Amino acid sequence: MRSGRAPHRSSILSGVTGRDGKLQVIAGMGQSIVMLPADIAATLALRHTHLQAALRDKLRVISVAYLTFPLIDTAATLVGFQLLFSLGMSRASAALGALGMLFLTSFLPYSQHHQENNLMLLCTLLVFLAASRWLSDGRSRWVALAATAAAFNLLIRLPTVLELPCVCLFVALAARKQPKPHPQLSRWKRQVLLIALPILLAGTSIDRLYQYHRFGSFFGTYTALWGREQRAANPSLRPGYPFSGSFAEGFAGPFISRRKSMFMYDPVLLLAIAAAICLRGGPNAQTRALLAAGFLQLLGYIAFHARLEFWHGDFAWGDRYITVPLDLLELVALGVTATAWPALRRMTRAAVAGLCSGALLVQCAAVVFPPGLELVQEMTIGGPMFLLGRRFLNIWLLITDRLADAPHPVPDQPAMFRVAFTPFNFPVSGMHGAHLILAVLWMIGVIAVAICTTWFVRKLTAENSPTQLNAATREQPTACLRQ
Repeated sequence: MRSGRAPHRSSILSGVTGRDGKLQVIAGMGQSIVMLPADIAATLALRHTHLQAALRDKLRVISVAYLTFPLIDTAATLVGFQLLFSLGMSRASAALGALGMLFLTSFLPYSQHHQENNLMLLCTLLVFLAASRWLSDGRSRWVALAATAAAFNLLIRLPTVLELPCVCLFVALAARKQPKPHPQLSRWKRQVLLIALPILLAGTSIDRLYQYHRFGSFFGTYTALWGREQRAANPSLRPGYPFSGSFAEGFAGPFISRRKSMFMYDPVLLLAIAAAICLRGGPNAQTRALLAAGFLQLLGYIAFHARLEFWHGDFAWGDRYITVPLDLLELVALGVTATAWPALRRMTRAAVAGLCSGALLVQCAAVVFPPGLELVQEMTIGGPMFLLGRRFLNIWLLITDRLADAPHPVPDQPAMFRVAFTPFNFPVSGMHGAHLILAVLWMIGVIAVAICTTWFVRKLTAENSPTQLNAATREQPTACLRQ
């Protein structure tokens, strides 16, 4: 659990001094728990090899990544499919929505940049899926599943507690809009008190015990401790750093900033806004309730991080602090769009197709280079930069073989100008043969996935014909989009 590096005041990932002077990594324990089985297996498998220690450690890192993160991403995609299907969408629409989330949202770059975002999204999707299933049959096991997923999310990042009022809003709105009072709603409070509350308290207690184990205190957060160390090392920082920024700037930034606007990095969000407008007063109460809960969660995350000096997520693709509600909203929006697609007018289809094509281009651009490249270039020139535009300029320089002539060189330029797509984002020093084999096998798999996905989407589109759709589900979004 220790990072093993000396503190550096320019990066929040460097660590913070904990008990007994040990440097502790600035992260929750949730993702470490998920990675632990693969880490143990890789360590045991490589222990008796005759490889050099440095090479063995690189192989262990690669093995953990291959055995852990593809499973997280696959699970999140499958749970997303189940959530859309639970909302009453057809299997074809649900599958298209889940595939859209995989390729058209920031879910794709964060499946390559192994931070905590996709694991948090998986837990959030499980929470809402369990709530949706509870609305159908009222079984207590769904309350237990939702509480367990929410409690584990707390172990990943403490701000995920903001999703709890959102899921309560989802249940309340969906149940209230049903033609008759929900038969199980009267049991909701009892199940929450007897089942959900103990699980959530257990998760919170584990998180606080972990905080005490590392830093000797049950209260506070590692971010606050890190900020205190930074202020001691650099007295010019403002009091309260890192929560010392302008709330107005941090709140408006995700909407209008040319550096990290969510509309640039996640343009499919526009479909979510359109879906929320089109479904207003429509028959699908759960879909409307989920969109309302997702937008509330998005605003909550934005407000929570607004005072951060690095509200935009610092060295990350887009605003990494808000990707979970963004991906949730975009998943629902893509499912709604797939449901309404056969009845849309040609101009509307062209607009949606253009938006999705632009979104795919943006997400593919994210994995061409490491996510922090443009931020390093920005620091090099000492002024603000249109980061997304700069990314496409860097790609153009790569295509035209003019990276050496880049107007804003960066330190360690060869390492920064490298493909940030698995397996090319792994260390290759000392293992060129193994890396080449991995690269060839992985790219064969990528091509196979692309071919299968294209065939699958065509098959689903053919099945998702007007005769297979529920007219009531399609009526509201269709009428609105035609207008």
